[in-house]
Order: sequence, then structure tokens, then C-alpha cells
Amino acid sequence: MLDLVAQNAIETLFEVSFRNPDIVCQALTTRNRYFNVEPDTGCSERMELLGDAVLRLLVVEYLHKKLYSGGEGKITLIIDRVVTNQRMGQIARMLGIDKLIRMGPHDPLPSVEYDATNKLHSDALEAIFGAIVLDQGRDKGLECIECFLKKYLFPTCDGLLHLGFYELMSPKNRVQILVHQQFQREAKYVTGFVKRDSEYVSECIVGKNVLGRGRGQNRKDAECEAAENALAVYFAEK
Repeated sequence: MLDLVAQNAIETLFEVSFRNPDIVCQALTTRNRYFNVEPDTGCSERMELLGDAVLRLLVVEYLHKKLYSGGEGKITLIIDRVVTNQRMGQIARMLGIDKLIRMGPHDPLPSVEYDATNKLHSDALEAIFGAIVLDQGRDKGLECIECFLKKYLFPTCDGLLHLGFYELMSPKNRVQILVHQQFQREAKYVTGFVKRDSEYVSECIVGKNVLGRGRGQNRKDAECEAAENALAVYFAEK
């Protein structure tokens, strides 16, 4: 059962009063805890699935109203930039939702499993979205979540509206376009984990040429930094 402090924290954040407090408890219970500790509680998986769909619906609807031109391609690129485990995980941590998650014995540790931690926190936030819709009903639930997104996610969308297609692409995709134009080949990434430094290192290469190097807490971040380095140094993008 969820303690009242956690329930009150969620209700304050989302400006909602839950009819069924147990639904909040389920939304914050990981699959691992459900199977290994509390098999009678239920877990967040189904709510997270619903919450993810609700999140994407509201973001698409917002961008559709904001963008008078650019078509679905630009909307898709912006969604790919903002609706990510990293971004939603950051919001969850900023608001303290990560401290409310009811974890099991095998859930990821923040200092060890960076990608998995982002997903864990992102899933919890999206499960709360799902719980709100189930508890409050579709119309009131969507209105509540939309108000939340206006504070914490839509401003990020607004900051991307003026960018063109190329600028909205990920660094790795931009590198591939430039490499194909210049070399008629594809860039590859050689990435490995350096145990001594507890981080990943990556090189962006074409043939025997190293175009850029990067480091990061995970493979994705290291390769992204290598691509950014290639754009800034080799291709001299400002």
C-alpha cells in the first residue's frame, strides 16, 4: 500500500484527487517488485502502456496546433527529440517521482545502469499518466495531464519549433548525410567500455579516418558525442 505522503505528493504535482488510491500504488510498483515481493499488488506495466499513448497523443495534438507548415515529418522529428526515456526520466527526477517508485530487489541502480534508470523513471511517470486517465476518466484525465505537460514538456517543444529538418535530426543522422555526400559510404562507430574510467568511449570512423571521438555514461551518449565532435571539428559545423 502506498503511504499518504507519496500519494499527497503525486496529487499535488498533478493537481488531482484520486478516487482510488490503490491505482497510484500500482502505477508506482515495478514489475520486479510485483513478482518478487508483492504479488497481490499489481504492477505498472499496463498503465505505462496507456500513459505512453496519452503522452504521444497530447504532444502530437500540441504540435499540430503550433505548426502550420512542415507536415508530419517535422512533428515526428520533434517528438523523437522530446518524448524520450532520458527527457521523461529527467522530469521524473526533477519532481522527485523517482523517490516514490516501489522497486524490487533486481531493479537497476542509478549509479550503475544509466539507461535502465532513465527507463525506470520514465516508465513511472508515464504509468502515473495512465493511472490518472483510468481514475479520473478520459476527458478530465487528459485535461489534467495536458496542464502538467504545459509546465514541464511543451516549453521544450516550443524551443524546437523554429528549427529546420536538418537541425532537428540527431547528430548521428546528420553525420551520415555528410559522410554519404563526401565519401559515398557510411560512418561506423567503434565503441567500448573503459572500466578504469567507468564510462564508454567511441570513435566515429569512415574507412581508416577517425572523424570524431566521444565519451559518455552509456554507449548511446558516447556515440552521440563522437558524432557531435565530427560535426564540429571534421565538418566544421557551427
